[in-house]
Amino acid sequence: MTLTVTSMPAGAIIRSDHGEGDAVMSTFVAEWEKSDLDRHMDNGCWRIKSFTATWPSGATASTERTVRLCGGQKQYGLVINRPRTAPGGQQDYEFSLKAAAEQRQVQQAEQAARQAQADARANAVIEGLAAGFAAGMDARAARQQQAQPVQIAPMRCISRRKISGAVETECN
Repeated sequence: MTLTVTSMPAGAIIRSDHGEGDAVMSTFVAEWEKSDLDRHMDNGCWRIKSFTATWPSGATASTERTVRLCGGQKQYGLVINRPRTAPGGQQDYEFSLKAAAEQRQVQQAEQAARQAQADARANAVIEGLAAGFAAGMDARAARQQQAQPVQIAPMRCISRRKISGAVETECN
């Protein structure tokens, strides 16, 4: 089971205290595995401790004291919304937009790198196939030359002088 906690707007540091005081922090997304969650069952639901999000402006928001995860799913999501009345909202939204743009650039660079690797692998396969094809054609041509040697038949010619003085040659 995975719990993904995000902030709205993005960019808050998300903290939770699970177990022996371990704090989990993330700028955008925090994930906890089943083994990391507080394992209290309540009518088939997981009960976990609350989460707090802190934005760059200093605004904070928390979930309820205990969060219940029900339904036996493998993945759960939780969003912590920034309080509208907290000061510094413009700063937090600008940070979120800037962070999202930077994240898109990173994703685009990663995608370009993956595409370049895929292209390189495809080119290597094509070059390998072309080399194999060329080698096969060379071998075929060599076999054809060996299988059909050119034979030159001996030629016999006889030359005779005619009464007129001209020379006549016959070959067979």
